[in-house]
Amino acid sequence: MAESNIVYAEELARVTGLEKPAAIRRELEKQGIAVFMGKNGPWTTRDLIAAAGKRKMGLDQPANEEQYL
Repeated sequence: MAESNIVYAEELARVTGLEKPAAIRRELEKQGIAVFMGKNGPWTTRDLIAAAGKRKMGLDQPANEEQYL
């Protein structure tokens, strides 16, 4: 069975060290990760986490895009 792309509240609580759904949501948003609220708490996807990491590291621009000062 393929691994799910969705990261549920339980895993988010484990990796953030936070317990309250609102605190988890605030932390993810602070780090630029899109988060959604479901009936069982916050959730996101591995792709959204990766995209936020790329933005933070400056890797989100296409390689052929020229930079102007």
